Amino acid sequence: MSIMFRFILQIGLVIFFLSGYSSFSGFGIFLHAQTTNKQSSSKSNTSLTNFDTSYYNVMRWRCVGPWRGGRSLAVAGHTNQANTYYFGATGGGVWKTTDGGETWNCISDTVFTASSIGAIAVAPTNPNTIYVGTGEAEIRGNISYGDGMYKSNDAGKTWQKIGLPKSYAISTLAVHPNDENTVFACALGNVFSPNPERGLYKTKDGGKTWELVLAKNDSTGAVNVIFDPGNPNIMYACLWQAYRNAYSMSSGGQGSGLYKVRTAAKHGKIFQLGRVYLREFWVKFVLPYRQPIPTAFGP
Repeated sequence: MSIMFRFILQIGLVIFFLSGYSSFSGFGIFLHAQTTNKQSSSKSNTSLTNFDTSYYNVMRWRCVGPWRGGRSLAVAGHTNQANTYYFGATGGGVWKTTDGGETWNCISDTVFTASSIGAIAVAPTNPNTIYVGTGEAEIRGNISYGDGMYKSNDAGKTWQKIGLPKSYAISTLAVHPNDENTVFACALGNVFSPNPERGLYKTKDGGKTWELVLAKNDSTGAVNVIFDPGNPNIMYACLWQAYRNAYSMSSGGQGSGLYKVRTAAKHGKIFQLGRVYLREFWVKFVLPYRQPIPTAFGP
C-alpha cells in the first residue's frame, strides 16, 4: 500500500468519525451540556471558528438513556429545537426525545421491518422531515442487516419506506441545506459478501427515485459524505473497501478513497482527491473543528 494511499485512507477515516458517525458503546447515549455565548450567537456562520475554548472547561457528559435502546451509531437533531433529538439503535429502532433526554419513545415499532439503524438526518429547512437509513456499518461479527431508507414528514409520527432495499448498511445521510428533497445516502453494502448495490446514492425528489452517483466495485461501499459548509454545491465523500467473515476482517482495499463531488452540474463532477485537495479538506474540516475532549462525567 503506497504512502499516499494510506494518507488518503487516514483522512477518509477522519471524515468517518468526525462528521456524524459516532459510535456509542454503552446502553444509551451521552449528551453534552450546552453553554451560551450571546456574542458569538449573533455572528454569522463564517466566524464559526472564532470561539472561546474555555467554555468547554465547564461542560460535562451525562448519560440520558434510554436503558433499553442498545448501542447507537446515529444521532440527529435540529438547530431550532434545542430539546428534540433522535437516535437510532443498532438493534432497537429509532427513538425520540422532546425534553432533552428526560424521556424517550421508540417511534419506529410496528412500522420498520428492520431494527438496525445506521443513519438519521433531519432536514435543515424543515425539522418535520426526517430520513433514516437502516443497517449497521460498524462492521462487527454480529451486526444486523438493514432493508433500505425510511422517511417521515411529520417528525416521526408516520413513516414511509422510500427505497434502496439492497443497500444492507447505510452509514451516513446528508440532506441539502436548502432543499429537503435532495438527499445523499452512503450505502456500504453487504459486509459479508459482494453486492453491486453499494456506493453513494442521490435523490432529488425526496426518495421517490435514487441515482447511484459514485461507485467503485461490488466490494467497495460509500461510508461518509459531507457538504462543504461554505458551498453546498461541493461535497466530500469517502469510499471504503472492506468485508467481514466469521474469523477475520479486511479493511482498506484498493477501492477506498476520498472524493470531491461538485453537485451543481447536471450529473455532478466527481474526482478523487490528490495532495492539494487533501490539504483543502484538512483546512476546511479538521483544523477548524478540533476541540478539547472533556473527560469528566457529571452525576
